[in-house]
Amino acid sequence: MTGRNEVERPRARLAGLLVEEVGPELVVYDSESGDAHRLSAAAASIWRDADGTRTADELARRIEGLDPALAADVVSHALAQLAGKGLLEPGTGRTGMSRRQLLARLGAAGVGLAALPVIDSITNAAAAQVGSCVGLGGPCSLPSDCCPGLTCSGQTETCV
Repeated sequence: MTGRNEVERPRARLAGLLVEEVGPELVVYDSESGDAHRLSAAAASIWRDADGTRTADELARRIEGLDPALAADVVSHALAQLAGKGLLEPGTGRTGMSRRQLLARLGAAGVGLAALPVIDSITNAAAAQVGSCVGLGGPCSLPSDCCPGLTCSGQTETCV
């Protein structure tokens, strides 16, 4: 492969992150944003190896048992996710194929889903919203007081 993959050397962001290993996976808490991320074993491996000394192509070659082109797609997808979550140093992100496209490629190659790099996140905004809205029939003064899908009735001052 040639092009951008050969010159880009992605670097995992470490500042402001608390990292906990849970088996082969990682839980990463971003103290700056308040977001927490669970990295699957595949995503965790790529994030750990993204030390700024390896190109994306070199990261792909570290994935055992995958066709080189498919491994490059897996790494590209993982780096795009990691960059989107702020887990790479700025300027080292990239765009990758969608999860749906990657799943189709993995399935066509007969590769299991364990190769799919997955990052699940709980964002600070989502955490703040949990339990902070008023349910159906509850008291309110503004529409924003009510849970999604409900609005504040000015007549009864309840969420409907």
